[in-house]
Amino acid sequence: MCCRSIVLLLLLTAIVAPPLRAQPETPAAPRMAEGIGVTIERTGPQKVIIPSGQHGLVGFPDEGITFLSRKPLSFLLVAGVSTRLMQGSSLATAKPVAEVIAPSPGGPDNGYAGVSAVITDPKDGTIRAFYHAEDWEGYEKLGLNGINNFLASVCLATCPADGKVFTKQGPVITGPDAKDTSSKHPQGIGTASVTVTPGGKYLLAWFTVYSPAPGRGSEIGMARAPAASGGEAGSWWKWRDTDFNEPGIGGRGTPVISFRERKGAAMDASVVWVPECRRYVMVFTGVIHGDTAPDSDPQGGIWVACSREGIAWSEPTRIVKGIGVPCTGRECTMHPSLVVNSATADTIDATLLYGYSPSWGMTVEAPSHHLVGRTVRLKMTDGE
Repeated sequence: MCCRSIVLLLLLTAIVAPPLRAQPETPAAPRMAEGIGVTIERTGPQKVIIPSGQHGLVGFPDEGITFLSRKPLSFLLVAGVSTRLMQGSSLATAKPVAEVIAPSPGGPDNGYAGVSAVITDPKDGTIRAFYHAEDWEGYEKLGLNGINNFLASVCLATCPADGKVFTKQGPVITGPDAKDTSSKHPQGIGTASVTVTPGGKYLLAWFTVYSPAPGRGSEIGMARAPAASGGEAGSWWKWRDTDFNEPGIGGRGTPVISFRERKGAAMDASVVWVPECRRYVMVFTGVIHGDTAPDSDPQGGIWVACSREGIAWSEPTRIVKGIGVPCTGRECTMHPSLVVNSATADTIDATLLYGYSPSWGMTVEAPSHHLVGRTVRLKMTDGE
């Protein structure tokens, strides 16, 4: 979600979806943006914002932080397997007010329901929350960390402007592959970051693809919907090769960020449009092959890239070194989000928020990942 733009315009605009055409099963590799890049000019020290166990919270943030308002401060925080509404005078003093979205018996979110993006309709204030849903039924636990394996999907829930009750609307973006409980890795599509294009014509979503071709790790895909649709089922079209031409439900897209050449995985994108720079800026977690091996020196962590249109991205630059997925007993960094504090045409001063654990586990004592942050200055480069 674009943390800087709390209220995102949903204009009554319609588009005609492009026709479907025959596609090969294996999509092309993502194309890289030419002539632009982002460098890390400086970073501040890592600081704990909410420690593990505070207010009884364990395992957070498990998606990027999603803000409902900045004044007064109100945001959604995923802890464990559900989403809490947090309110307070600051991130550090905010307290959970209510559990607003939780797993349902049966259905696509029977194991997990974590909000990863929010948009708000200025006409009536309706909140539309896009959440990462996990189907756990029939799956076993993953050997790496003991977390339940899953089939993921991006689901939608809506809430009145002043309410705390979200009504689930069902899946809006799903993967192309059938559920396979014998799979040894997660399946499906999840953890969507959603924003509105400048001018308010489209919604753009970037999401983790957990079902890539054999021999590849998770990748980051993209979809588009008319802003007037509110992101409902049937409105999304995935990016495939040269256009948004694959249906959001079940279609097979082309990744826009991949760590194929690094023999790794890219996931958990959080994207913000920065108008001063005229660029989208993405932070995400990247895992390099071998990072989770015992006594390894991790080469992954949290990365940043930029794009003019959200499709072709610059070569990613690492901000924070670490293991980008939960790994028992290891130092882990995951689920980043970027809050832009100020910007010029070529410089962004921001706060990077993310989950961190010095020795990951799912108990307070372990401790689980918890909310930390650091200031960063990003320098945009342009070869033109």
